[in-house]
This record gives sequence, structure tokens and C-alpha cells, in this order.
Amino acid sequence: MLFDLQDSAEWKQRAHRVHQRTADRILVGCLKNGGLYIKLGQGLVSFNHILPTEYLDTLQVLYDKAPARRKNEVSIYIGVVISLERGADLHTLNMCVSVFWFFIVS
Repeated sequence: MLFDLQDSAEWKQRAHRVHQRTADRILVGCLKNGGLYIKLGQGLVSFNHILPTEYLDTLQVLYDKAPARRKNEVSIYIGVVISLERGADLHTLNMCVSVFWFFIVS
């Protein structure tokens, strides 16, 4: 019985509304949380062979929303990651990043 309804105009209209509402919620969540969530939303758009067009059209705006980072911010982040991989103490690393951040912001 459910499969008989899938070809009806009412079913298609309801499916469109549900997909659009869900895509809008995902978009708001990505924008609200920023950073990695924006990248995940951008990744969802690449599933154009799986996701309905409502998701693709709605999440497409995330390509313009990637946060820009200054070169110094990226350098500090990379330095932290490399130091952690080499076994640096997290407390000491946190103090160093705080000092570096102070000089960058000033």
C-alpha cells in the first residue's frame, strides 16, 4: 500500500516538504556550529548521486561560508598537532599556545 502512494502527487509534495525541512535544519546546524560542521555540510553536497535535490540546493551555500583563517592561526594549529603527535605535554602546550596567541592578537 505504501509503495502505491509513492507515485502520487501528494506523496511527492510531502516528500519534498520533509526533505526541504530537514535540509534547512542541517544548514542551520552547520552555520551555527561553524568550522568542521561547514566542511561536513560541504561534503554532503558531493553525494549528489544519493541525496535528493532539496539537500543539494540548500547546502550548496556552504561553499561560500567556509571561515577564513589567518596564516598565524593555521601555523599555531599545525604546530600543536605536530607537537602532540611527538608526545608533547598538553599542559605545557596549552601555555605555549596562549602566549603565542597573545602576541598574534596584539
